[in-house]
Amino acid sequence: MKSVEQWFDEYEVSHQTPFNKTIHYICVPLIFISTIGLFSSIPVGDLSSIFPSSIVPYMHFGTLLIFLSLIFYSTLSLPILVG
Repeated sequence: MKSVEQWFDEYEVSHQTPFNKTIHYICVPLIFISTIGLFSSIPVGDLSSIFPSSIVPYMHFGTLLIFLSLIFYSTLSLPILVG
């Protein structure tokens, strides 16, 4: 797996212009939030037998995407994970 330095080095090479950086600053979070919304609309069935009733509304494929993203960023860097 690539280190966080390798990811940032590749990003820096391909994202030089201020316009490109601005577009990414705005659009990457919007794409991620939209993807979570789309994943959360996939029906998963009744999960009340697996999870407590207080968190069942939050258990969907969007939650899974967030969880997998947190795992990915935790392998790169703790400060990036927290950020």
